[in-house]
Amino acid sequence: MLKTLAETARISDLAVIEKVLDLFDPTRYLTEKDVLKVINKELGTRSVK
Repeated sequence: MLKTLAETARISDLAVIEKVLDLFDPTRYLTEKDVLKVINKELGTRSVK
């Protein structure tokens, strides 16, 4: 039983992993097309293909 407990992740280890995964959350990224839309909207210029 002690061997099993030694092999499990600690709460602090899981917190570190959670922080790293939050940094790489793909739902937070914009595509190039999205960025161009925002820029063009603000500048009032051509449309994005």
